[in-house]
Amino acid sequence: MRAERSTPTAAGFTFPEIVATITLVAALGAVVVPAVTNQQKKGDPVRTASDAQAIRGAVEQFVADVHRYPNSVGQLTNQIRRTQKPLSGSLAASYTYAEDDTARWQGPYLARDSSALLPTGYNWKFLTNFVIDQLPEEGAVRDASGAPYVILEAPVAARDGGAAAMRLDRSYDDGNLATGSIRYRNCSTIPVCANGATDTLKILLIPVS
Repeated sequence: MRAERSTPTAAGFTFPEIVATITLVAALGAVVVPAVTNQQKKGDPVRTASDAQAIRGAVEQFVADVHRYPNSVGQLTNQIRRTQKPLSGSLAASYTYAEDDTARWQGPYLARDSSALLPTGYNWKFLTNFVIDQLPEEGAVRDASGAPYVILEAPVAARDGGAAAMRLDRSYDDGNLATGSIRYRNCSTIPVCANGATDTLKILLIPVS
């Protein structure tokens, strides 16, 4: 007499087990995702400050080598050419780099590609070109009596820019947006910023002598 072979039962999840698993995953996601996002936001000031410090150091080294002020972040990473100009306002408007200037360039002066340093993590982006601004010891508006600095600027949406700029200032500078290396021009309270212009974050890199 032949023994009957039993058919193995396929293993699997029951419907209640599937529902319980989905519920658990959703609960974990509700806890983990906000925590990760919060940590990323906390990292924004640190990363932005680090990038600004890297750019400042690169500008200082560029000036030490070339004896001119760079016009843009790109000139810190790419060999300057005689058709290019140094920072507007640091020399006569018609001046382009001389052969001696280009020969003194010993870059790249930044470890990372310059385009990677421009986004700040706040949905802001530093402008590629530097500017010279004359700023007093206190204040964020150009003043003819102030000292001239090479400035790294970022246009900032006014909606929450002031609070984010303050977080950056507290982690990087003196905690005061009107003094130190970080200045914040609030266009909602300054007449020269009328007609819907954005606020401006200014990072003072080096003084212009």
